[in-house]
Amino acid sequence: DQIVQIESTILEALNLKKLNEFLEGRTKHQHMFFFFQRPDAYNDFNEPVEGNREPRLTLTTGETERIKSSAVYFLRNIPPEKPVRHDVCSDHELLFGEVTHNPLESLGSTLAEVFRPLVARPRDGISWGQCDEEQKV
Repeated sequence: DQIVQIESTILEALNLKKLNEFLEGRTKHQHMFFFFQRPDAYNDFNEPVEGNREPRLTLTTGETERIKSSAVYFLRNIPPEKPVRHDVCSDHELLFGEVTHNPLESLGSTLAEVFRPLVARPRDGISWGQCDEEQKV
């Protein structure tokens, strides 16, 4: 069963340690990626190449593992040392989303299709208020 496999991967000692340190603010990183793919192998030049092992769930900060398809990211939106609150279902402290193997293209699409329309057409009399003119452009 896939859910059991995912749970067991997250509960592996190293993964659980990474996740707890991330949520408790005891790591230098404010982000974490989860993705399901074949682990890389390395060629004679120490370059990552497609491995032949079974795909698996990976929890990473993205420093050593490359994203080859898509990944879910979690972003701490609080000061680095502060733990994420887990007594509320959803708030602004932990943001999440999806990123593809081509993050710049993903970012461009998100900016163009989500954020640009939000800031280009203020709704219901909402204005930019105290923003400097250069920020309104």
